[in-house]
Amino acid sequence: MGATFDLQHINFISYISSEIRRPAPRCERSVLRDFLYSISYEIEDNIISTDEGRREGLRQTATALLKQVDEKNAVVVTQAEVAEVLAPLRDFFTGYHLYVLLIPTKNDERLMRDTYDTFVFRSQVDVLVLMPKNTGTFVNIVDPFPALQALADAPIVPPAAVFWSKSGAAVALSMSEASWFFRENFAFDSKYAPKNPDHDYVDSVISYKARDRKPKTILHISDLHFGDSVANKRRSYIKQHLGGVVARTDRIVISGDLFDQPRAEMRQVFEEFRSDLTAWTKKDPIIIPGNHDVRESGNRIRGIGANSEVFVDSGFVPIVIDDDLEVVFFCFNSCEEGNFARGFVSEQQRTSRGTAFEKLIRERPETKQYLRVAVVHHHPYTYDSKPTVFYEKALNFFSKKEDRFIAFKNADEFLAWCGARDVSLILHGHKHVPHVVMASITVRQKPREIMIVGCGSTTGVEKKPMCYDIISVDPRTKRWNVTFYSDPTGDGSGFDLQNVTLDFRTELPRPA
Repeated sequence: MGATFDLQHINFISYISSEIRRPAPRCERSVLRDFLYSISYEIEDNIISTDEGRREGLRQTATALLKQVDEKNAVVVTQAEVAEVLAPLRDFFTGYHLYVLLIPTKNDERLMRDTYDTFVFRSQVDVLVLMPKNTGTFVNIVDPFPALQALADAPIVPPAAVFWSKSGAAVALSMSEASWFFRENFAFDSKYAPKNPDHDYVDSVISYKARDRKPKTILHISDLHFGDSVANKRRSYIKQHLGGVVARTDRIVISGDLFDQPRAEMRQVFEEFRSDLTAWTKKDPIIIPGNHDVRESGNRIRGIGANSEVFVDSGFVPIVIDDDLEVVFFCFNSCEEGNFARGFVSEQQRTSRGTAFEKLIRERPETKQYLRVAVVHHHPYTYDSKPTVFYEKALNFFSKKEDRFIAFKNADEFLAWCGARDVSLILHGHKHVPHVVMASITVRQKPREIMIVGCGSTTGVEKKPMCYDIISVDPRTKRWNVTFYSDPTGDGSGFDLQNVTLDFRTELPRPA
């Protein structure tokens, strides 16, 4: 069977086609209704099946479920309610040996349709082929299922495909590689696949292919606030947890507020923490100062409260080159100027980074092709009263309107510099609220897109969930995907995968 669906419904399809019992994804009520409507009234366009009775049964089931989802109720639908609503649909989308998700391009729909039909009608195993519509952009997915996590780990340029088994083994491949993988292992005219392959065969083939797909990753943590009573209680917990995470991490970035107060004893606590991270990764973490690292209680008024001595020897380096990742990190101190908790990156800082980079590419020309990341403490994009992704809504991360006492005062100048320098990713902290936004800006009459990722507080201060994120990078395709993790209670009950941001752009913006 095959099914097409809107991109925003990708997690519903993944959930009802998964035979791994996991909590249902949280969602907005309107999105759930749209999904049920697409099956109820657009089934002729969206479902491919030679079994007309199955198609009609699916339509009737979806129509009845649509009537149960009252649009007047709460905006956010809980996991329990989503599970109850979608449960009757699982019978129509499970029971297959092989599941395939095709990620199409905007400009090659005919090729994708031919691939879609080939995978549906040439497979010698029971297969469900899924293809989203309206791709070509970024998508945020809350509570993603294993197949989507495999896609998050592989920033692939569409067209692409994700294969998974009923046991949850999954691998994401470019379309050319996916077509070969399908022909060799699942097509009815395959020279190598056994006749009538069973589930164990499908699971083993996918698992074997997935083993050689190790992604390049950056672990982004922030706002540790060591010295705060809550952070102190959780320090051992977060260190032990991150000890398991760094095994699949190529670099660690800490975007400021290492301490709660600029005290010498707090630096000693952080140094112990950092030495463990360095021992685990064999690389020094990239760190920048936050306002709490250089100002008493994070604030300064006309010079009173400034105290940068404690941070001076903490390892702040303006430019870091990582040849394994093929990434240049531009590191900024957004706390050198400004009163209260405000941020500011001076022209002198921007000029010095540009000067150092020009010298670098003259000495090492290959670094000109490296991806470029800017790391800063303050948020260069205003958080307004509406969360940018559903992850924030689901965790009740409703931030107040921008507080003028904590703002990044010359963020426009900073973003313009990043755009001119072809920075494609900015990592920041400060707000204690996970946040992701794709900033589209024009610099010198040239379009630029920059992904801006804000990490929450990794120790969960100010009654916020404990947070960190992992950025998967492919130096060849110059793409980023982001995975957000959270422990909402902070009591050691464990971190859960909360949200992924996937890059489905067909082409990257080119200079005009």
